[in-house]
Amino acid sequence: MKNLLFFERLDRFDNIIRKGPGNSDYSTELKPLLLEDVSIAYFYEEISKTHNPKWLDFFCENEEFKKIPQKIPAKEKDTWIIPRWSLTSILLRNMVQDDENKVVEIMENVIPRNDNIWILQDYIEIALVTNPTNTKKLSSRICEWISVGNYPIMMDQLGQLISKLSKNNFYYEAYTLTNDLLNSSQESSARMRNLDYWHFETIVKGPICSDLFVRQPKKTLDLLCNTLINYICLETKNTESKHSIYDYSNLWRPAVEDHEQNRDTSDKKSLLAASIRDLATEILQETHDPRVITELEERPYKIFQRIGIYLRSQFLDLMQPSTEKLVLKQNILNDVSLRHEYFYLLRNHFKNFSKTTQKQYLGYFADSNFSQEWHMLHFPKEDFDCNESKEKFERWRYKYLSPISSFLAEPWDEIYTNVVAKFGENKHVDFPVFTSGPHWGYKSPKTVKELMSMDTEGLKKYIENWKPSDELLSSSYEGLERTLTNVFKQGEFVIPDLLLFSELKPFYLRGILRGLSEAGDQKIMNWHKLFSFIKSILDKENEYFDEDPTLREYPGASSKSLTYIEIARLIENLFDRKENLIPLGFKDDIWNILIRLSEDKESPSVSSEKEDLLGKYPSDSLTLSLNTVRGIAMRCVLIYISWLYENRDEEQFLIPAETKEFLEQRLDLANEPSVIVHSVYGEYFDFLFRVDRELFKSIMSIIQLSEGFEGHRQAIFDSYLQTNSPSFSIFPFLEFVYWETLRYCQSIRDQGGNEELSNVEKRLIEHILMLYWWGTFDERSMCLHHEIFFGEYDQRYRDYAMDFVGRSLKRIKEEMPEDVKKRLQTLIKERLSIFRYQNKPKTMIRELSLFGKWFASEKFNYEWSINLLFNITSDIQLIERPKQVLSVMNKNLPKFFSKVIHIVENIVCYDEDPSNLIYYRDVLKDMIEKLCSLAQEKEDLLALNRVVNGLGGKGELDLRDFHYRLIKKILE
Repeated sequence: MKNLLFFERLDRFDNIIRKGPGNSDYSTELKPLLLEDVSIAYFYEEISKTHNPKWLDFFCENEEFKKIPQKIPAKEKDTWIIPRWSLTSILLRNMVQDDENKVVEIMENVIPRNDNIWILQDYIEIALVTNPTNTKKLSSRICEWISVGNYPIMMDQLGQLISKLSKNNFYYEAYTLTNDLLNSSQESSARMRNLDYWHFETIVKGPICSDLFVRQPKKTLDLLCNTLINYICLETKNTESKHSIYDYSNLWRPAVEDHEQNRDTSDKKSLLAASIRDLATEILQETHDPRVITELEERPYKIFQRIGIYLRSQFLDLMQPSTEKLVLKQNILNDVSLRHEYFYLLRNHFKNFSKTTQKQYLGYFADSNFSQEWHMLHFPKEDFDCNESKEKFERWRYKYLSPISSFLAEPWDEIYTNVVAKFGENKHVDFPVFTSGPHWGYKSPKTVKELMSMDTEGLKKYIENWKPSDELLSSSYEGLERTLTNVFKQGEFVIPDLLLFSELKPFYLRGILRGLSEAGDQKIMNWHKLFSFIKSILDKENEYFDEDPTLREYPGASSKSLTYIEIARLIENLFDRKENLIPLGFKDDIWNILIRLSEDKESPSVSSEKEDLLGKYPSDSLTLSLNTVRGIAMRCVLIYISWLYENRDEEQFLIPAETKEFLEQRLDLANEPSVIVHSVYGEYFDFLFRVDRELFKSIMSIIQLSEGFEGHRQAIFDSYLQTNSPSFSIFPFLEFVYWETLRYCQSIRDQGGNEELSNVEKRLIEHILMLYWWGTFDERSMCLHHEIFFGEYDQRYRDYAMDFVGRSLKRIKEEMPEDVKKRLQTLIKERLSIFRYQNKPKTMIRELSLFGKWFASEKFNYEWSINLLFNITSDIQLIERPKQVLSVMNKNLPKFFSKVIHIVENIVCYDEDPSNLIYYRDVLKDMIEKLCSLAQEKEDLLALNRVVNGLGGKGELDLRDFHYRLIKKILE
């Protein structure tokens, strides 16, 4: 039976179905056919169309319902694939309409207990369509599942199931299912943590607070209270909830009522608290039973006391005497965690309290109550100081008089007025922390439009005089700085008066510099004013930079270094302009600025310790040079030389003497030991080779230094690798560095380096491959390319090399020279020979599969390409970019179509992941249509039929007609 092709097995299935369940032998006729998931699903789908429940008895007799599919280890570590089971997902789901009781009996009594979540989903879906009695039967099995697992993908269906049970008066089952769903044992607490808020809200606000509550109000309220306790225990890691009262509810639910301070809209505890409040309110409106409030207050944790106080405020008439007693309790009055609800109660009902209660409450705050005992009660860890303690007493009194200030009469209204005059009014005394404004980001006191509406003098004065308030999340220096950036980026009116702003705080100057740097090419600069503005900043003393509150955003940095970096980046961007270029007459101004930046020693952005580390890890030097004052300044110096070179009057170009002297001084290791500075030379290595050979030789003198200077050499070379393409002219000078870097990278890998290739490794491989296919290597040169591919180097280098060639071929638009093609063709043929000679090692499979990218580029002779593709796919049955490969073959289908059929068979039939078909299904079906008409030889027809059946086994059942057409042609 295994030798039957896929569609041949489907024919056998059709024959068995036609004979019926009583006329087929399970072990000899059916069981050998149940191989892959697609054919099994087809079989059960076709059976369900017969509407014959006797098939259910047939599978029960042959114990097919006891063969639960086992989970399969996935490729990713510690993960599993849980397969669907066609018996439940197709057969039982479809047959439930034909014999509901039989289906439920099988699900309840025949199918073994298991942990397959897809079977659970089938149970839920079937339970939703059966009659209520059968739904009740299945709910117990469903409860067993969800009590030990995490099934958020099924929350919608579970909510519908709770509603159905509730509406049909199966309260116990609905309650049990809900409790198991929202709560868990300690062993499965991960489910509570991972339960998606959206699904959680759907359950709580949907079936629980509507259907279940309508029929079992008090039990539903208890359920939600217990769930909230469990969540608090889980997050506070306190399992002894009855002995604990602190729950940090002021943080996750600042106000019991709906309030702007309840900002976390995804906290499940807050949602539960709001639901408990609303359900308790509905019960009180219906029953007027004060025990609802007292039972809530008796529960552990402050949140229940807070809800109780809130409800007392809403239903004061139910229990006013006990509420007035509660207001006067010292432990309630002084409890910060209850303060908001306590003040809410006072604010709404103090006027309704009895005169005795009002008098006794106010008596707590009389001057006569101030004493050392009062101080020790409220500030037990502080020494008593009469004056300081008296002030604290007055603040405390003001706080508790605030919620009743509108009810105060003589002499209390005068006392309150005097305290407000002394300390100022606080409208939010009931919140320990009150937040306002946006949740994130920096806020500016003025918009860009408002600032641009001012004249320059007014703008400067406003910036100088504005101060941020102490209020949380209010406007800040950072916010105004960033708005100022947009003003100077967009506003032409500020350019003529730049010097006017030179005395602003350093963080504002950074905002201005950043705005000028980001301005487009079209913006016309007043170059004299601009360079004068920059010089005025450079002339400032170090003390000027000391006052900078925005440094909290840049830990470890100095205000001066950050400002100088913005100057250097501005100069760099000015050189990149395509329009309104810097006039050559300002070259001396630019040079003086660059000298000042390059020689700055007072504000290093990187500590000497960090620079020492660069000797061991030189590849960091390029990144650091992009973020340090001297690194960016050095880059600007070399850009400055390039600018002079492009604007030269004569063919002969000489670097100005002072600039050349400066560059040579920086190459003196005694004068400049920093690899950050030296790495910049690597970026402009090729340029300096062309414009000044003497300077080039000076750089080479550092590269050629031996022991002790490897970090400097590598810093220059790594920067060269990452920012330049390889050069024919420079390669002879750097050949030994290529070798040293390759060996160094491999040594790091031998010591257990990262799995991913570093940028340096990638660029090194790219350089070597480009040099190879350009033909740089001659007989006397040591072949780096040969060393990578045939030496003892990491296989990832070869994989990346083949991938890089494939990507490069795709990008090349012009025709490739024949000698380049021959070198690449020789390379891939040699790699295939090695693969076969070494008995097909698995490590080389990805390397060879990348030929798919080469083939898809269509840069090589088609006959050569198709033959090599045939050989590779015959060996590894895998190819990269299958859709592009198939498209190229489809375009040239009449050529070598016999080999094409076998290539398609190798690509499609041996692909273990059916989901890959989605990417090339359409082109494949188009190919099959054409190949069916082209193929005539029996061998080709058989191979094509195997392709068609292979696709059928991956779910492409609509290809069945092709199978019959091919069989017909074979028989003819």
